[in-house]
Amino acid sequence: MNDFSKIIKNLSEYETKKIFDTFAKFNEYIETPPTITEFISNDYYLGKSLNNGKVIFPFWKKKLVQIFPTPFFESNKYKILLFSGSTGIGKTTISQIILLYDLARTLCLKSPQEKFRLPKSAKIYFMLSNSTLENAETINLDPIISFIRDSAFFRDKFSKDQRRNMFINNIDLGTISRKRSLVGKNVLAALSDEINVEVQKGGSKKLVIEMFNRINSRFILPGDKWPGHYCLISSATTESSLINSLIENKANKKDVLIISAPRYEVKKHLNVYSGEKFKIFIGNYQSDPFLINSEEELKRAEDLDPTKIYNVPIEHKQEFETDIYAGIRDVIGLAISDVRTFIPFKDKIRKSLSLTKLCLLDEVILSSDNERLINKFQKQLIDSFKPGSQKVIGIDVGISGDRLGIAMCHIHDQVKKERYNPESKDVDLLPEFIYWVDFAIGIKPPKGQQLPLYKIREFIYDLRDLGVNISYIVSDTFQSFDMIQMLQKQGFNALMNSVDRKKEAYYLYRNAIYEERVLQPFNKILYKELIYLQENEKKIDHPEAFPDGSIGSKDIADAVCNALYIASTKLKYNPYESKEFREQIIQSLNKDEDFAKKIFGENADGFESLGKYF
Repeated sequence: MNDFSKIIKNLSEYETKKIFDTFAKFNEYIETPPTITEFISNDYYLGKSLNNGKVIFPFWKKKLVQIFPTPFFESNKYKILLFSGSTGIGKTTISQIILLYDLARTLCLKSPQEKFRLPKSAKIYFMLSNSTLENAETINLDPIISFIRDSAFFRDKFSKDQRRNMFINNIDLGTISRKRSLVGKNVLAALSDEINVEVQKGGSKKLVIEMFNRINSRFILPGDKWPGHYCLISSATTESSLINSLIENKANKKDVLIISAPRYEVKKHLNVYSGEKFKIFIGNYQSDPFLINSEEELKRAEDLDPTKIYNVPIEHKQEFETDIYAGIRDVIGLAISDVRTFIPFKDKIRKSLSLTKLCLLDEVILSSDNERLINKFQKQLIDSFKPGSQKVIGIDVGISGDRLGIAMCHIHDQVKKERYNPESKDVDLLPEFIYWVDFAIGIKPPKGQQLPLYKIREFIYDLRDLGVNISYIVSDTFQSFDMIQMLQKQGFNALMNSVDRKKEAYYLYRNAIYEERVLQPFNKILYKELIYLQENEKKIDHPEAFPDGSIGSKDIADAVCNALYIASTKLKYNPYESKEFREQIIQSLNKDEDFAKKIFGENADGFESLGKYF
């Protein structure tokens, strides 16, 4: 059929129609389906609703011809059509037209049930799904019904008993919002809208996968083709995870067509652009997005990644100046980390991780033998924990149990910050803590073993025995309940506090990062967890997977966050403790020149190097 598509390109309209009529006659069609161009322009089909196709942008007309090279199912190239990218470009309308075209071609068959080897009594559905049933009906079904009522073709195909099904041959439209609504339904084609909303709520992927499996199990043509299409309307932020989920469930990449384009490309035929453009760097793991207004900024962007520089029509500049992230998402149509990211300012995160080498460990593989966690730390670093400041230890046992995050912090200093007073309606200067995170690491068991939680208790006992002033220990999961009880029996102030149930703790953590009031040791895992933290309606969460393919996590971030929160609510600032801590650090560094060099570089002087911290 692909060769057939190539042949007709060189034929006249009359010759092409003759071939189509002949093919339809011998392939179970009662009438020849229209071409996609005829379908959107001829009054008999959708021409009246679409002003004879004039309201369809040239960009979309080309895409429709790419999707439907001939009027017949056998020439289908794709199963899944994923509409992503910028807003206001007509994704929903085009998806509705595609669903209606699949419906029209099915209505041209003598017997769809016989064609697709279904029982004669089987009802065939064209399904519409959305985040809610109400949205499926008002956003998707109502416009489709309007198209149908304006089309003589569809009216001619109405069933005599529309209480049972809308069209002849037991064909009907359906709306759903939940997976269970699909049970027992023969879905030939479908449209799922507002997928990004559903993904954030956690319900979309199951529905999408079930819809895919429902079509794939009932409607397969020779050559592993579908007679219809599954249209997914998504934001760019959910595109990758949806595709990965579908591929895991037997979809091939070649079956998926991703349609995404900047708004100014889709609408360039409207002649609303002067041709003048401005440059923007859309951001990467090293830098936040920024407008390029000078040669210095252009040089910086080129050094960071020249492929992340975009030329955008000047008419959109105000949108980017108002909200650069919304502009990248809505105008350019790109997925960027901040669309759902909790802390979009990567520069601030990176700056907070300024204690570059105070902690030399990112993650420790801890077995259940005689190995002790305390021995993984540098002797000089352990010395720095001891006298002075009250410490809070945060522990997070991951839900999967395959990594534990542990961190320790204290109040390093205090600074006054401007805060709005709702009572006086004035801006007051109020004291805020500066936090010092002594260490933040991940703990993992050897492959195939369980995490030895008693080793964490041993580590805490060892810290206490070395003189570390541990004021509080906090954990946030039921999995550590027994450990908390055991620590309490040993005389520790151990408590439970969930950073998942309320967002307050993470808001405090984020504000401290924004205002440069937290100093943390550099940890590659913690950095990745922080830059990809996501906020949804219920909590601060992590993605299912990081862009590098590793499993998403926030175990170390949770441990730090909980420790900071308890420090902010339970501890008081003591200038003497802070001074003693500083003097102790300086003494440790001056005693060991090699350790100072490890932390601050080969030319480090222990006392002078601390100037930027104290």
